[in-house]
Amino acid sequence: MSDSPSPGTNGASRAGLWLSIATSIVMLFAAIGSIFYIGFKVQATADALEALARRIATVEDKATLVQDRLTKIEVGQNEIETQFCASDIVRNLMHANELRNTDLLWKKVFGTSYPTICNRRIKQ
Repeated sequence: MSDSPSPGTNGASRAGLWLSIATSIVMLFAAIGSIFYIGFKVQATADALEALARRIATVEDKATLVQDRLTKIEVGQNEIETQFCASDIVRNLMHANELRNTDLLWKKVFGTSYPTICNRRIKQ
């Protein structure tokens, strides 16, 4: 037998067959490799998202604790301000009464109204 092409063929059929098989194998490995690459990328992204979700949950927990502390501080401040306001009202009433008494005594002694009350002229 000779290596000459058989009648009706051009001699490229055997080489073309091996070339197409080799190309198919290379393409198959490339496809499998790209699938693994995409899978690893997806897994890395999922891991990063999971870590980010944990950090966000930690920050939310800390923010809740800070908000609770601020609420407690605000409640305490409101209580203190309420007590000071009540105390100031009582002091203001006492001072106004003292000024009225002083005005009465001033009128008895000097015959005129006491000159000022709280930096305002007394209405006559």
